[in-house]
Amino acid sequence: MAEQASAWWMRARPEVERELYAHYSAGRDDDTAADMLDLHDADEVWAHCAISSVQIKPNRSLSEIQFAIRAAWDEEHTLGALIRDARLIELNGSILEPR
Repeated sequence: MAEQASAWWMRARPEVERELYAHYSAGRDDDTAADMLDLHDADEVWAHCAISSVQIKPNRSLSEIQFAIRAAWDEEHTLGALIRDARLIELNGSILEPR
C-alpha cells in the first residue's frame, strides 16, 4: 500500500480538489470564511491546503489510504480524503490524526 500511495494520490487528486472546493464553497456563507479567502475555482485550493499525514491502514477495506488535509478556511478540523483503489471514496469533514 505504501508503494502505491503516491500514484493513488496523483490519480485521485483532481477529485479531492473538487471536493475541497465544494467544502470551501459550503462554508463560504459563514462570515469568517468569506472574509478570509476568495477562491473562484477548484484549482485554487492547494494554495490554502496541505497534506499533514497519510494513514496507510485499512478502515473499511484492505485497499484504502487516508490523506489528512489541513485547510486554511477550516482551522478547527482536519479533513480526511479516503482513497480506495486510486479513487476518492469520501472527503470527511473532520478526522482524528494519529499522533
